[in-house]
Amino acid sequence: MTNKFECNIPNMKAKLPILDELLKAQIGYSIEGEAKQNAPVDTGVYRNNITFNGKNQIVANASYSSAIEYGFSEYKETVKAHQRVISKAFGKDITPRVINISSHDRTMNRDPNPVMRNASRTVMKRDFDRIFKESWNGVMKKGK
Repeated sequence: MTNKFECNIPNMKAKLPILDELLKAQIGYSIEGEAKQNAPVDTGVYRNNITFNGKNQIVANASYSSAIEYGFSEYKETVKAHQRVISKAFGKDITPRVINISSHDRTMNRDPNPVMRNASRTVMKRDFDRIFKESWNGVMKKGK
């Protein structure tokens, strides 16, 4: 009788591409969810335009997505002449009045709100180990 025991190593070459695809999908959808959960909401357009493309990118497609992510400073915009209703003056209520405001330049600043970058960091720190283990277990079960 021999004391020798042999065990074959699983075919890793075949399993790694499957694991890679599972990890990308699970992490991608997790980052999308995290970003949507923490996105600033005014009209909901920005949040509703955050999507995982199914491959390797989470994309925010709202026209102002980069302004939210990176902010801007000293952005100058020309405001057209318009009317405004004023119902308070010096902190006190007054009879509402319509006033004419002439065209003018307005400088705007917005601090960065790195929604996408923070979502990615959070998911990778908080969820990566769990997602990896679940994906690995799924790949190994498929091979049996």
